Amino acid sequence: MPPKAAEPSKAMAGVGASKEWEQAKANHQRIADLFLAFAKEGSPELSAKWGLKWCEVPEEHACEKNIFAHLATYLVKTYFITDKAGKPTEAQLGSASVEAVFNGLLQANKKRFSKSTSAATKVRAAPARSHATPTIPNAACLAPLF
Repeated sequence: MPPKAAEPSKAMAGVGASKEWEQAKANHQRIADLFLAFAKEGSPELSAKWGLKWCEVPEEHACEKNIFAHLATYLVKTYFITDKAGKPTEAQLGSASVEAVFNGLLQANKKRFSKSTSAATKVRAAPARSHATPTIPNAACLAPLF
């Protein structure tokens, strides 16, 4: 009798739709909204362009490097992990978490604007990359946030 076939993994059955993945995406959005609230305090003119909700930042600003440069600085230098009550702790994100949040927000924008008609912000195929793993810059080399 042939061996019984293994059942497909639950993770494979719902790729990208697991409870943990949905929680991670919601956490990325929450952190991005905190970034936008912080930006409002430090730079009202940027805040006027960006708004206060990450999912509502206009395409022309959500797809420019400037917002992600400020976001990277915020994640590395300013953001503190919050407890279950939403109060900041004394802990900052580790580099892997910073990378996950940053990449998660990039992917959210890519998905949100994938059918863009704007030539300036249209999502294009990525150029061929080397096999080297990209790294997040050291906080010391980032420009001040505002």
